[in-house]
Amino acid sequence: MTSSPIYDILCVIFFFEKEVILMSPKEAVADVFMTAFRALSPAEQDAILARMVQDQKLREDLIDLAIAEARSHERSRSFRTFLAKIKKERKDR
Repeated sequence: MTSSPIYDILCVIFFFEKEVILMSPKEAVADVFMTAFRALSPAEQDAILARMVQDQKLREDLIDLAIAEARSHERSRSFRTFLAKIKKERKDR
C-alpha cells in the first residue's frame, strides 16, 4: 500500500451498531487484520503468532509493546530524573 499526504489524513467511517467510528486508513487496515485473526481457530492463531515471534525485529517490537502496556499505569518521569537515578545507582555500587 502506498502512502500519500492525502491518504494519510483521510478517515474511514464505519457504522457499527448505530455508532459512527472514525479511523485512519492505517487503523482500518489493522482492524480488518484483527477481525480476520480472531476468526481463525486457536491452532491457526498459534501458528501465526509462532511465525511472528520467529522474526527477531518483530519479536523485539512485541516485547517492547508488552512492557510499555504493562507499565502504562506507572507515573512518568523526566529523562533527567532517570539519568540522575542511574548515576546515583552506579556511584553507590
